[in-house]
Amino acid sequence: MIVGKEGLPILQRQTLAVQVYEYLKTAILLDQLKPGERLNEVEIAKRLGVSPTPVREAINNLKGDGIVVSSPGQGCCVREFGVRDISNLFELRFALERLGLEQGIPLLESRDIETLKRIQHDYEEAYDTDPVDRLKAATANAQFHHFFASVAQNEWLVSVINNLDTYLHVVRAPLTVASTGKQSMVEHREILNAACRGDVAGAVEKLRAHTFRLRDEAINAHVSGGQTP
Repeated sequence: MIVGKEGLPILQRQTLAVQVYEYLKTAILLDQLKPGERLNEVEIAKRLGVSPTPVREAINNLKGDGIVVSSPGQGCCVREFGVRDISNLFELRFALERLGLEQGIPLLESRDIETLKRIQHDYEEAYDTDPVDRLKAATANAQFHHFFASVAQNEWLVSVINNLDTYLHVVRAPLTVASTGKQSMVEHREILNAACRGDVAGAVEKLRAHTFRLRDEAINAHVSGGQTP
């Protein structure tokens, strides 16, 4: 058995690092760790009952994701996004997902439509719980927005959208979940209905309205929260 410096088998220590990574990432995506908040390795290790090593590895992985940054004398903290960042992220998201709609809708088969309806049902079901099941909602939301690129079998597009989603989850974390989620349910349904009709142009316009409403809400929340421009 390969044993690390702390006496833990290497694989077990790696598993701990993954668990800490998931814990911290979830806390960031649920806005429990705020933009600009410092990540103290020792405090986190104490809270989770682990050594600092898996915490350090987890934080390094979050830095690789781009949602944690480090600066001299400040240590590591949750990344902050300015208004221009937010606007650029949503504009990029629209461009990518538009391509997904254009490539995917003409290829939709009946089984794809049934899958899309199930994803929409899961998304709506997450908002029918009290409190809202944010993780379930986020999972279903990601599946919905990746779906058309997946149908088109465009693995590169799926990968880029998936990476972009990580940043957008952080940007949207401060938003009031119930209010924005209810409106998103309606907008998703409109995109779905247009896709089922084979109406690419209609689906693109519904996607445009959905994406830029979310952009405006995220910018307003950012400005009202007094964060950096």
